[in-house]
Amino acid sequence: MDYERGTATVTSRRQSLGDAFVYLHKMRGAHNADVRGNSGLIRVWRLLADATAYVLLFITVSGIYLWTALRAERTIGLLLIFAGAGTFFGLVYVIAA
Repeated sequence: MDYERGTATVTSRRQSLGDAFVYLHKMRGAHNADVRGNSGLIRVWRLLADATAYVLLFITVSGIYLWTALRAERTIGLLLIFAGAGTFFGLVYVIAA
């Protein structure tokens, strides 16, 4: 931008799918339609993100209920919890590295 002349140079560039995902994750206010990124794809992304959160909440609550109701399955439940925790920390390690 050249404020003295009152001109600006605008350039465009093509972005890959990976760049689009990075933009979606780093963009502020993805759930606020008044903020930038107000497009149909952002609305679809918002719905998918909300649906994922609600499904995860349902799975958690139903899992806690089943954990208390089915005492015979607690051993395999503990093994799966440790496997899930190992997977989670492995993914965190890979992303952070």
